Amino acid sequence: MSVLGLNKGKTLITGSEDTTFKVLQINGQDINVTQSFSVHEASVRAFAKIKVPENMRVGFLKNSSHVVVSAGSKMQAHAFALTSGGALAHICRYNQ
Repeated sequence: MSVLGLNKGKTLITGSEDTTFKVLQINGQDINVTQSFSVHEASVRAFAKIKVPENMRVGFLKNSSHVVVSAGSKMQAHAFALTSGGALAHICRYNQ
């Protein structure tokens, strides 16, 4: 299982062997799944977040503070824009 914290720990992204990853919002004692993605062909192994500099926030990154990359087995990766509302928007896929 892989976990990435965002939004000062109020948002978690989890990925696992079942090829899906989920975006969880934490509000006090409540944890809610706000998004679920099944874009990987095999296990989700790792996540990374990259801060988008202010001068690079154009086009599909206009309202995005970060890009989140998920990597899995079978040499596959996906990139997502983290929107100002905390949602992820799929922007590209890499397969070798």
